[in-house]
Order: sequence, then structure tokens, then C-alpha cells
Amino acid sequence: AGSFALRIQRPGDGAERLSRCTVELLLAADGRPCHGRGTHLDITELHAAQQAAQQANAFFDAILTATPDFTFVVDVATGTVIYLSPGKDVLGLDTDELTASGFAGIVDRAHLDDRAKLVDHAAAAAGLADGQVLQLQYRGHRADGRWRWLSHRITPFRRDASGAVAEVLAVVRDVTDLVDAEQRLVHAARHDHLTGLPNRTLLVERLEAALTRSAADGRPVAVLFCDLDGFKTVNDSGGHATGDAVLGEVARRLVAAVRTDDVVARVGGDEFVVVVEPWHRRPGTAADPVGAPEPTLAVQLAGRIIDALRRPVTVDGVDHLVTASIGIAYATGAASRDGGPVSADQVLRHADQAMYRAKGDGKDQVAVLEEPVLAGLPGRPG
Repeated sequence: AGSFALRIQRPGDGAERLSRCTVELLLAADGRPCHGRGTHLDITELHAAQQAAQQANAFFDAILTATPDFTFVVDVATGTVIYLSPGKDVLGLDTDELTASGFAGIVDRAHLDDRAKLVDHAAAAAGLADGQVLQLQYRGHRADGRWRWLSHRITPFRRDASGAVAEVLAVVRDVTDLVDAEQRLVHAARHDHLTGLPNRTLLVERLEAALTRSAADGRPVAVLFCDLDGFKTVNDSGGHATGDAVLGEVARRLVAAVRTDDVVARVGGDEFVVVVEPWHRRPGTAADPVGAPEPTLAVQLAGRIIDALRRPVTVDGVDHLVTASIGIAYATGAASRDGGPVSADQVLRHADQAMYRAKGDGKDQVAVLEEPVLAGLPGRPG
């Protein structure tokens, strides 16, 4: 017996059809062929459907191969990886390794801070309606030791007879470059491009946070407003490139002069602000169990800044001299005199006023705002 396909022209309308023919040869008692019989089956529609399915599968495989995404199907009950997109790896693992490790292997390569989120993310997919998608961004550890940011999208793929989700489809993409670009944009929006220090936007944000903490524990915050003396002469004599070099060195000296956790920001051309939190608090005693603030640390740090900036800044073999006039204001997060909340801008204005007092007194020195500018604060030393 044998079978083959042949094309025939249908009588009547002349349409071309595809027919599968099966022929069976019958033998006589002596083993000689005596006659044959066979069948003809019109498989035109079946053949067309098969071709369409093959084309669809080829198209699907081509998409999975061309896309940067890694696609896999996971059995919800067992965590077994049922399908993996061809020619891809995730986190440096090939299809055989991922098939062997299953979904648990992917979770094991997630950052410790992200593992629980990834597991919860997968579990939540079992409760999704068809067509719904959950997305998570997490850090994964590559086989070569590098950490990468991954976007993980998951959706129901197959349901069992009861209608429960039996398999989920996950699509993973390496988005490290995108995350890095976003972080660079965020950094650029919140930092000074020349010195790399926080700009006014980030300064206000951090000062507001410091005031909030101060309101909780009553420990004051000190704000040092620094304006350079003689910087215009540097620009006029050496040009803006020299001025930029001097500003860069000033920023480095400011950071070196204060504590690691103190905030140093550039808020203008030659204006810098330092936030000292808390500015000082001596230990409590039996007579004073709470402990009283003593306004000494902020003044000490200001003095260190003054000394650091008195040293010449050498640019292209030429020494340039700048000094600093520094104004200090103190604040807590308690209510201000007018009853409203204490704002970062309010504290900065007071520190700016103190700075102008230092300039008026001869520059290259520190001025502390003597009177309390916010309610509930102790008096200031002169």
C-alpha cells in the first residue's frame, strides 16, 4: 500500500483541488497481484490550514528571535519552565540551564531586596484576567558577575478545566541602559553640572527632610550660607574657564572641611550652602536629662571652611585668592513665629541675611544670626 498527493481539476467548475490518494494492491493465492483498490480524499482545505499554521509558527519564531525580549512559559503549580524562546539567554544562562533550574533559578539570581517582590509578582499573575499584564522591574545577577536591571512582564497563558490559571507567559527584557539613562537625567536635574554637588532643588528637598526629622526629635539644624569674596576678580583676570576651575576646587575643599553626612550644595554662581544636621547637642546630665543644644559645631565647621579657602587656588601656574563670607542660621521643624510650618526657603533666607552681615563686617568671616528667627529656639551667640 502507498499514498501520495496529486492535484486534479474538478469537473464542472474547473477548480484545482489537492487530493490524497491511497492505493492498496491485492495479491492472489499464488502471490501474484490480481487487482488494486484505493481511496481519494480532498485535502485542499486541510493543506491550506496546515500551510497557514506553519507560516504562523515561522512568523512567531522569527519575532521571538528578532526581539530583544526573553520569553518563557511557566507551570504555575510546579514552577517548571515549559517553553523558552529560541536563541536567547537571560542573565547569561542558556535554555538548558534555565529549563533545569526552572523559575526558582531565576528567582535565585534576583537581588536579595527584589526576590520577594519577584515571587509575589508571579503569584499575583494567577489572579489576573485574560489579557491583563503585571510588570516589575528588578535587579538580576548575571553569570559573569554583573548586575543588570530587568523588566519582567507576566500574563495568564493557559487555564485548566476549572478556569484557574495553569500556565503564565513571562517576557523579560534587559533595561539596564534605559535605567542608567534615566538615573543620569535625574542626577543632572538635581545636581550642579560643574561641581557635581546638589543644586538648589535637591538642597531644598534635603533641608525639608532635615526639618521634618528635627520636628520629631527637637534637634536643631544649622544652615551655612557661603558666598565667595574676590571671585569676580578671578573671572575678570583669568576668564570663565579659570573661574570654573576655581569653583571646582572650592567645592572639593568645602566637602573636605565638613562631615561626611553634611549636605554641601551649590545654589548660585559663587554661592554654596552647607546643611549641618544636627548642628550640635551635648550629652544629657542628671540636671538636664534631655540635653541642651550648644551652638558650637556649626561655627567650628564654618571656621574650617574659612581656613580651607584662604589657601590659594593654582590654575595653569597662576595663584588665585578667594575667601568666603559665611552666614549661619538655625532652625527646627517646629512652627514658625507666624504659626505656619517652617520651610527650607525661610531658613535659607535667614542664612543669606547673616551672610550679608558677614560681608558688611569686612568679608572673610562668619556671622551668626543673633536673634531667634523661628519659634521655640534658644538664643544665638553673637
